[in-house]
Amino acid sequence: MTSNTSHKKPSRKELRVSLLLPVIITVVVWIIGLAIYALAPGEVQFNTVIAILIGGGLVSYLIFYMRDGSVRLRMVALTMAIPALIGMTLGMVNGRFAPIIIGFASTFLLLITQRALSTPFSYRAAAQAFDRDDTDRALMLINKSISARPDFAESYQLRAMIRMVNQQFESAEQDASKAIELQPKSDQFHNTLGQIFWVNGRYPEMRDTYQQAISINPDRAMHHYHLGLSHYRLGDFRDAAESFSVATRKTVPTMAYDLLTHFYLWRSLLEIGETDMAQTTHDTMQNFADGLEQLKDQLTQSNLEHIRLLANEMEAIAKAIQTTKIN
Repeated sequence: MTSNTSHKKPSRKELRVSLLLPVIITVVVWIIGLAIYALAPGEVQFNTVIAILIGGGLVSYLIFYMRDGSVRLRMVALTMAIPALIGMTLGMVNGRFAPIIIGFASTFLLLITQRALSTPFSYRAAAQAFDRDDTDRALMLINKSISARPDFAESYQLRAMIRMVNQQFESAEQDASKAIELQPKSDQFHNTLGQIFWVNGRYPEMRDTYQQAISINPDRAMHHYHLGLSHYRLGDFRDAAESFSVATRKTVPTMAYDLLTHFYLWRSLLEIGETDMAQTTHDTMQNFADGLEQLKDQLTQSNLEHIRLLANEMEAIAKAIQTTKIN
């Protein structure tokens, strides 16, 4: 029972920066423009000054926001932003909306085209084959993708997942590590590596990997769940309770994981003597009783360490959601 996702959501810090910085730039630009207009009202076109300042400010913002990307990626981003900047400048100078709309539409189309061309076709085909559980074809196609684009990190992540499913764990670990090497700030690549450690019962490495994932993206509930699980398996119940508690306050993807999160939190709280909090958690756990059937449906790989341990706990989970008081 693994939980891999390929889409990375921005952290709260990134969202705050992306929302506030353009506003700050705009306010500063207007203040500067008003000051210039006040000093030389007859010599300078106010709209022209504002357009130039906004364009320069947005370029500066784009450079700042892409500061952690490669030089090639920053140059591509700036190139694709040019139509929008030109359209905005012309629109501001002439007082017309048409150039602005055309400029932003052109940038949007460039973004779509760039995304389509930058992703190898063999990678897309491999992902589709993997979704159909055709791991042999998926592996063949992803090998072609890596041969064609050895710098495309997502290909190594997908091959790591394919090899993990095929129980080729050493090779899977190497691929996940390579993906992280290419994109060290991807929390999803760390998640893939953490999954590999998880299915092997390598809990110290799993713990360290999910700590890194959380440092990159602290808003993903499943990172906290897996960090908590690694602490739980290592017997570090206080740290486990803390991580599971954080996970319960975020969006867990399925009812089954909601049930597991509350179950392990409950057991961790009991281990550290927090009986009142344990009772509250136990009561809340009843809301996720339907997740038990989902868990049973997913226990199909009993030869793997994490599945074997979960299978052994199924009776305790079932008993926990059938009682109203903890012992």
